[in-house]
Amino acid sequence: MIVWGGFDFVGFLNTGGRYTPSADTWTATSTTGAVPEGEFGHSAVWSGSEMIIWGGNSNSGRLQSTGGRYCAPAGPTPTPTPAPHPAFFTGETALGGGFYYLQFANGTPFGYYSYLPAQNFIYHLDLGFEYFFDANDGHSGIYFYDFMSNHFFYTSPSTFPYLYDFSLNAWLYYLPDANNPGRYSHNPRWFYNFATGQWINL
Repeated sequence: MIVWGGFDFVGFLNTGGRYTPSADTWTATSTTGAVPEGEFGHSAVWSGSEMIIWGGNSNSGRLQSTGGRYCAPAGPTPTPTPAPHPAFFTGETALGGGFYYLQFANGTPFGYYSYLPAQNFIYHLDLGFEYFFDANDGHSGIYFYDFMSNHFFYTSPSTFPYLYDFSLNAWLYYLPDANNPGRYSHNPRWFYNFATGQWINL
């Protein structure tokens, strides 16, 4: 198993490690040669003899259109561990290419998204990078950590697109995109803050 890159809440990483199950040991990936810029959210595949990474976010703040190959001792192709699909997303429709669309039973669209290789991460085409975990509140609620605004949100199928922002201690209403039914505002993201009665963007 090879892991590489990521984000440590300080910056994007361009280091990694190889795990050898038979020896139960880790070996650091080499930092010599044409090591790619530190990235988060990149794609990675194993060809049978090397790992290829592509894209992702970098310290420059831009989505990358570059990548690199990590050559490691050949071995059997690992069986990937699929990212969990939370109960919150019951009813999602697979669109192919790793993308999904979700409309809740009450008719409210959640939108388009894909699961990232790192578990519990999705990339939502409107919301951006999100980290999710089950709230275990009996309402299939879910917590999101939003990387664009650095806020924690809570929502559930019955309340979306109403989100509770723990940083603001207020319910927010995610503004739909009038030009794209079923989509939501982004770049910037507009919310209605029910505590202040004001529109805000995060």
